[in-house]
Amino acid sequence: MFSAMAQVTNIFNAEMKKAGRELDNNLCSHFTMSRADLFNIVRVKNLRDFTQIIQDAGVSKDSIGCEICKPAIGSILSSM
Repeated sequence: MFSAMAQVTNIFNAEMKKAGRELDNNLCSHFTMSRADLFNIVRVKNLRDFTQIIQDAGVSKDSIGCEICKPAIGSILSSM
């Protein structure tokens, strides 16, 4: 079931697209992909820690991450 926030986000994104605005669904500046895309990469490549993930899928191989991607990756890894 969709949460209210997910519904609002979907409506907002649809309206922005209609207005001709480009949508950026990158997780953060360290990953040029959505969380769902990153999840699939981690699952398919069987990556098991932040270092492996940042080196394989990140923008900068020596990054330490941020307050957005660190918890997202923690959540991805804990759900595996």
